[in-house]
Amino acid sequence: MKLKNIIIALGATIGLVAPISARSAKAINVKALTSVTLNIYNWEDYMYESDEKDGSAPSVINQFVTYAASELNLDVNVNYTTFSTNEDMYNAYALGKGNYDLIAPSEYMIMRMIREDMLQELNYDLLPNYKQYASHYFQHALEEVSIDKYSAGYMWGTVGLVYNPLASSNPNQMHEDMKSWSSLWDPTYKGLVSIKDSMRDTYLIALGYIYQHELTRLNEWRNKGLITNERYNEELTSILNRTDDLTLSLVDKALQGLKQNYFGLEVDSGKNDMITGKVAVNTAWSGDAVYAMDTAEEETGVELYYSLPSEGSNIWFDGWVIPKNAKNVDVAHYFIDFVSRPEIAALNMDYIGYTSAIAGDAVFEQVKDWYEASPEEIDEDSILVDLTYFFEGTVSEGKDLTFYSNYVGRQLTAQYPSAEEISRLVIMQDFGDRNDAVIAIWTSFKSTTLTWWVWLVLILVAILIAIYIIRSVIKKQKSARHSRRHKAKA
Repeated sequence: MKLKNIIIALGATIGLVAPISARSAKAINVKALTSVTLNIYNWEDYMYESDEKDGSAPSVINQFVTYAASELNLDVNVNYTTFSTNEDMYNAYALGKGNYDLIAPSEYMIMRMIREDMLQELNYDLLPNYKQYASHYFQHALEEVSIDKYSAGYMWGTVGLVYNPLASSNPNQMHEDMKSWSSLWDPTYKGLVSIKDSMRDTYLIALGYIYQHELTRLNEWRNKGLITNERYNEELTSILNRTDDLTLSLVDKALQGLKQNYFGLEVDSGKNDMITGKVAVNTAWSGDAVYAMDTAEEETGVELYYSLPSEGSNIWFDGWVIPKNAKNVDVAHYFIDFVSRPEIAALNMDYIGYTSAIAGDAVFEQVKDWYEASPEEIDEDSILVDLTYFFEGTVSEGKDLTFYSNYVGRQLTAQYPSAEEISRLVIMQDFGDRNDAVIAIWTSFKSTTLTWWVWLVLILVAILIAIYIIRSVIKKQKSARHSRRHKAKA
């Protein structure tokens, strides 16, 4: 698989799509340019980098530089810097700490930046690869939330539950329990659950819990044909984006209850805690879930699972945007188009572990390479997977987009949920003027709640400290009186 990607990527560096690049070169009039610096601001560890020691393909950045020189007559110097959170990125940009041509924020931050007039619309005439190979499903999803004019999808994923059924005395029951967010509040799993230290994701999980009956009823109406899939997802999106006063109060109460049941909050340690068995359930981003499942199986032989609860969940994405004050707009477009080639997308996916918004033959073949069951492996547990919804219209005509897999409910579900699961996913909106109210709830949730025995220990420590201080004062007073008497006698 690695060798296959290296060969593909090396092919990319010598310009396998010259006709497209020639059209783009003409469109952006690069002949007038001799040298340019492209400033890119991306997430940490979010683009393929080469390990020269093992003879792997050049990094994506180096491939782009080579490609621009050979195909566009451009001498491009890429200034590539990274950020760790959307908020860090926003603050750096808003405070003028960097002049960026290209940034890759998450969907809710893109919504905020659009609202604050920070971004410029993309020129899709300069993005032929993106228009051809970005999943049509994904492009439609961006249109639905009105951010497609400003953003081109890069990576995407979901929020779900990674769990170890062997941690339960009844594995079959655990499989059933993990189909609902309510399992996180179940005393059965007290002290075995870790929660993502993410305000937005945890807020959505709480919405799934407090509106469980309403969401279940909505799903039943859909299944009975009383409402269409489109209407179902519209209603689901509305419920999982509520921020009215009643909802905030219910979320606050639910999170305080969750605090009594969980093991703790985590940002990046959850996947390793699942691998070591420190916890049995982890709320996880799909890419981290894949890492945990792969590593646990390789290192310990334990099969972890991934569930997208029936109440609904979040589909998130990180997309390329061009700030209004960008200096190299045309070259920024060309970089977006370069990383939208299926061969490059496959290379990035293999390195990052997350799922690309780009489809196409190279990506589909890589997915099959990872997850298709060989004829010898197909058994009664194998499931026929149909990825038409994601790849249709981006692959060679007549390509069969189905295959049998033994990774459903595990890595394949984390990377490519089924069409039915996709219908239960929503894009979370920017909280807007309710953001401060949500932050207040989150701050309260993260504040420490101490158990009775901790309070007892603290009280005892305080008493001991008080006794020590009193004894020290008395001792000093006695010493002072002794000193005065000694001086008097002298």
